[in-house]
Amino acid sequence: MYLKDAVTELSSEFKEVGEPITDDSTSLHKFSYKLEYLLQFDQKEKASLLGHKKDYWDYFCACLAKVKGANDGIRFVKSISELRTSLGRGRAFIRYSLVHQRLADTLQQCFMNTKVTSDWYYARSPFLKPKLSSDIVGQLYELTEVQFDLASRGYDLDAAWPTFARRTLATSSSAYMWKPPSRSSSMSSLLSNYLQTQDMASSLDLSSQVNNEALEGFDEMRLELEQLEVREKQLQQRLEQLERENGELRAARGIQELQGKLQLVEGENAAMRASLLRLRSVEDELAAARAQASMRTSSQEPPRVQDEAQGPDAEEEQLRRANGELRRELQSMAGRNQLLEGKLQALQADYQTLQQREAAIQGSLASLEAEQASIRHLGDQMEASLLAVRKAKEAMKAQVAEKEAALQSKEQECDRLRQEALKWRQLAESRDGERKALEHQCQQQSQLIETLSSQKGPEELPRGDSVQLAVLSQAQLEVHQGEARRLQAEVGDLHAKLRVALGERDKAQSQLTVTEATLQEHKALVQQLKEQNEALNRAHVQELLHCSEAQGDRQEEQAAVALQAELLRVACGSEDAQLAHVELQEQLRRANTDTAELGIQVCALTAEKERVEGALACTAQELQDCKEAAARTRASLESQVVGLQQENESLQEQLKRAEEAAGSLAGLQVQLAQAEQQAQSLQEAAHQERDALKFQLSTEIMDYQSQLKTANEEGESLRAQLDERGQQLQAAREAVDELKALQATLEEKLSCTSSRLAECQACALQKEQEAAALREQLDRTQKELTKASAKIQEYYTKLCQEVTDRERNDQKLLADLDDLNRTKKYLEERLIELLRDKDALWQKSDALEFQQKLSAEERCVGDAEATHCHDCRREFGWMVRRHHCRICGRAFCYYCCNNYVLAKPGGKKERCCRACFHKCSDGPGSPGSASSGASQGEASPAPSPARTRPPAIEGPGAAADCRSPDDAVFDIITDEELCQIQESGSSLPETPTETESPEPSVAPQDLPSGSLTPDDSKAEPGGQDAEICLLKSGELM
Repeated sequence: MYLKDAVTELSSEFKEVGEPITDDSTSLHKFSYKLEYLLQFDQKEKASLLGHKKDYWDYFCACLAKVKGANDGIRFVKSISELRTSLGRGRAFIRYSLVHQRLADTLQQCFMNTKVTSDWYYARSPFLKPKLSSDIVGQLYELTEVQFDLASRGYDLDAAWPTFARRTLATSSSAYMWKPPSRSSSMSSLLSNYLQTQDMASSLDLSSQVNNEALEGFDEMRLELEQLEVREKQLQQRLEQLERENGELRAARGIQELQGKLQLVEGENAAMRASLLRLRSVEDELAAARAQASMRTSSQEPPRVQDEAQGPDAEEEQLRRANGELRRELQSMAGRNQLLEGKLQALQADYQTLQQREAAIQGSLASLEAEQASIRHLGDQMEASLLAVRKAKEAMKAQVAEKEAALQSKEQECDRLRQEALKWRQLAESRDGERKALEHQCQQQSQLIETLSSQKGPEELPRGDSVQLAVLSQAQLEVHQGEARRLQAEVGDLHAKLRVALGERDKAQSQLTVTEATLQEHKALVQQLKEQNEALNRAHVQELLHCSEAQGDRQEEQAAVALQAELLRVACGSEDAQLAHVELQEQLRRANTDTAELGIQVCALTAEKERVEGALACTAQELQDCKEAAARTRASLESQVVGLQQENESLQEQLKRAEEAAGSLAGLQVQLAQAEQQAQSLQEAAHQERDALKFQLSTEIMDYQSQLKTANEEGESLRAQLDERGQQLQAAREAVDELKALQATLEEKLSCTSSRLAECQACALQKEQEAAALREQLDRTQKELTKASAKIQEYYTKLCQEVTDRERNDQKLLADLDDLNRTKKYLEERLIELLRDKDALWQKSDALEFQQKLSAEERCVGDAEATHCHDCRREFGWMVRRHHCRICGRAFCYYCCNNYVLAKPGGKKERCCRACFHKCSDGPGSPGSASSGASQGEASPAPSPARTRPPAIEGPGAAADCRSPDDAVFDIITDEELCQIQESGSSLPETPTETESPEPSVAPQDLPSGSLTPDDSKAEPGGQDAEICLLKSGELM
């Protein structure tokens, strides 16, 4: 085929490389050009109201605009404002279908809409040929396993197909670019979404990991729903086809009933023919008898008797005429039989076609049953796997619950042990306190005893009292010592118990750690099992999708093979029928017209049939009456013939007697006159009887002719055939022998047709049984279809609920993103303004500091070499460090320069000498500052480095503070550095360069809070310039 090579190249390239196909692939270029050629081949030229040419994009819109699930690509392509022409939109839709692996399904849905396809393409298009279109769709189904990584925007699809790959975002966000917009989104929101794609890249990377599983599940459910909808449509089409075939079977049954009635009519016709044959035989016998009688009478009687005998000949002629009319009717009935035989043959051909259709229906029903069995088997497997997974989940949940319960019991036991240990500790501490108190009392007693023994006052206590006192003190001491030993023993016991409790606590802690570790392992195992379950579910869903697709392909192939076989059989049958029935085409056409008229005028035909049946009953009754009358006339004629024979015999005897008695002429004449009178009377009676019979026969014939005329008037459609048969009857009058042969052949054909009709009736009964079985199968399939539709409705409701939830979440996310973007833009603008203000303040502060430094250098050039404090004249050294006043710049010791004052409005407090402090505090409008003791810890908090920058150089003496004590010389700024400072000040975002000492070594206690080193002051402007550049380029935040 035309697309087969390109499809095989794409699939082989994907299998070899193992990566998605991009726009760099030449196989993709070849496939795109071939598919576009097929879509544009033999397409009708159409234009819009404005004169723009329509292309296959408009064909896609006409086929898929109202199909649920398939119009996502249409909505997405319409949201792209870059595309201007119908050709570009069609190419974008094809790329969308390739990315979402839905190209085959989309084209199949378009080809199924034959009305729109025939409206858009001429007859030569392969899309209007079922075989070619099915081949194209089958080849495109091979691309469902191939992944494509194609950019949604960035190409001029109106001009040509892309020839190179372009990626604006990361690969993780490329799939998001192909997502169709929601139904609630407008064109302005789509445009804003497209403009915000680069700002949303980082947030999409974070949110895509969270929503990947939900998106995959949603896509899988949507694909499954689309497949179920397609399957439902196919089943509905199959059901409509079965209903049509059922209607045809009902029509065939009606035709069979008509055939039965026709057979009854033919039986009646056969009975009428038999009666007519019997009448003919009777007439022949009568004619022979009359001929013999006439010959006898002519030879023996005089001419008058011969004249009288010619009357029955006229009656015989009349009877012959009636027989001729009856023969004509018989021939007309034979013509009708031939017509009915032609109709019967046509009906047999229709019956054969219906049998073939029934076989095809049975094959399709068998395939449907096999498919249903496979679907049930797959459903059982899915249910078994789901039950196993649920059981595993329940078991893991039970294990986790047991572990958690064990962990809670261990934690409770640990808490109890901790409380017991705390109680024992408190008890031990209280016992230690008691022991210490007792020891302290013992010491006091011993000291008291020593003091009592050492004191020898003038009053000199008696020896007995001192002895008693010593005994008492000794007893108390022993008691206290025993109490102390007891307390020590209790303390030792408590320590032992405490050690045991601590050991138990350690054991419980170790067990707790072990249980926590096992719990973590179980949680990890549960998470792993959940992931495996989700992976198994996804794999199972994919397998189901693949199986359903494979089954659909197999069923389509089987259906295509069955249709091809049926087409071949039908073609062979049609050729045979054409070869066999070339001579009967006119009769077939007439039969078709008759059947069409019968189908259109069923009610009228039923009424006519009833009337004809009544007429046939009347004619049958009349024929029966005619038979009876003919029998009566035959009997009377036979009796008359017998009487005439007897009279002839008597006359012959009388003639003999007359000859014998020739002499007695007068007597004989008298007898002759009497005989003549008797013969005349007999002739008159015979004439009267003959006239009565003629009148009765004429009246019956006229009635029968009138009935035949009415029947002919009622059967207007058969008049032409009756005329033709009349001509044939005229020819048949000339050849009676041929008519007899034709009658024999007709009888044989009637017997054959009767046997065939019996066989057809048996087949009809069998077909009725098969039709009943088919109806039962159809009822079962309808029930299963209702069940499947109910399941589809449930899935659809669930999917709609998920879609609404998803849309709600998307709307919330979009609203949050819009809020974040607005706040981000506002903060960016505010930050840029603050950075610009900060930069201007930096430049101003640096210029002021530089001027202060220059003025300080001009005023105090020799202060850098000062070795004594300007106020207290204390010599500087290792113990007394040098501090510079931030206002006057002179060198002071710590005690003389321990004052702080606000040197700048809105700035922080600066170190200054006493004179400058009094000057600033006494000056008008100066802010109040604290003394050295009160203001030492009240330094203003340092501002955030991201918002404001503290001055890098506090004054002319700041460089001296940042030096070691050996550095007593200020750095000298050269003219080159001054020029660099001026140039950097003239540039917009740059900060003037600061030349400071490269050895900052200031003690942390001497620096004020919030101050920065010169290195930090040098490093910050560069970072801020980078921030400004990033904000300007839109890459920050």
